[in-house]
Amino acid sequence: MGDSGKKGRKAAICPNEREVKNGDEVVYSDTADGTVDGAGNVIGDASADRRDENGKNLSGPLYLTVFDGETGAVIDTVDYIPQSQGEYDGKTWDISSWGDDWGNRSERYNAAVAYIDGVNPSMIFARGYYDRTAIASFTMKDNKIVNDRLFDTYAMEDGDKDWNYRGMGNHSVAAADVDYDGKDEIVYGSMLLDDNGEPVYSTKLNHGDAQHTGDLIIDRPGLETSDRILYDIKKTEHYTLKVF
Repeated sequence: MGDSGKKGRKAAICPNEREVKNGDEVVYSDTADGTVDGAGNVIGDASADRRDENGKNLSGPLYLTVFDGETGAVIDTVDYIPQSQGEYDGKTWDISSWGDDWGNRSERYNAAVAYIDGVNPSMIFARGYYDRTAIASFTMKDNKIVNDRLFDTYAMEDGDKDWNYRGMGNHSVAAADVDYDGKDEIVYGSMLLDDNGEPVYSTKLNHGDAQHTGDLIIDRPGLETSDRILYDIKKTEHYTLKVF
């Protein structure tokens, strides 16, 4: 993880799909107007400064940029998903949709690398984990960033399903092939997303800070996640092994 540019947040290093055989790497990072790449080029509006009196950019626009891992030069830039303000099917939002209006909960970002198609590396970017939770995946295709998955509790209908997945994330996000089909699922604290971006289940234990996913118990089959409880993660269910 790292900070790229004066207004970037989370970044992650990812194998470059163009020349992965040569070990090339690229860096994905969210960026904003005024971010300068390794070649001295400015992303967005060079004259704009979106920061408020607390130094936060709570209005946008936000971007997602892929940098060349060797030179730091921009390969491609697209709009970050989701923006701080927007609309889904007539439902508008601003940063308060994440749970407050001063930019604490909306400015919680996580990132990971996952092989959601079993072949190509994709970047997973999560925004929010105390209330609204949005997780998007992006893949490089022909030197262009393509958004191929999006899960967002704000797009869900209000009700039990919505609350089952709001506020379930942690301070990190993990990728793991929990069903051994060669494609990574996304483990986000108390919830699991399938490789197609659809929710599988939630333990409904809410935000639990730290999480660890892997073969944590060697003498039992399958993977486990430690997040408040130690639980067995499978394709369609979870089973509590130990409560801390």
